[in-house]
Amino acid sequence: MNYILPDGRIIDTSRIESISSVRDLGRDTKTIDRNRMGFTIHLSNREIVDIREYYQYSDWALVKTRMNRLHADLRQKWQEEDNK
Repeated sequence: MNYILPDGRIIDTSRIESISSVRDLGRDTKTIDRNRMGFTIHLSNREIVDIREYYQYSDWALVKTRMNRLHADLRQKWQEEDNK
């Protein structure tokens, strides 16, 4: 089953090997006031898909909630694919 990420990329859930947990990745070294949050999807054939979102300190809770929802939805679709 194909899963479309918010940025338009398409992931084939049958190729997913593992999904890391959502974590704060720290400050973006290219800017002064932005941080990064995200998780990583490991696909077969050693492909890696990084899911990242930038945020400012005041937006942390909103971005964390959005990332957790995306992570949970993707994990659910992956488990459904495994159960087929």
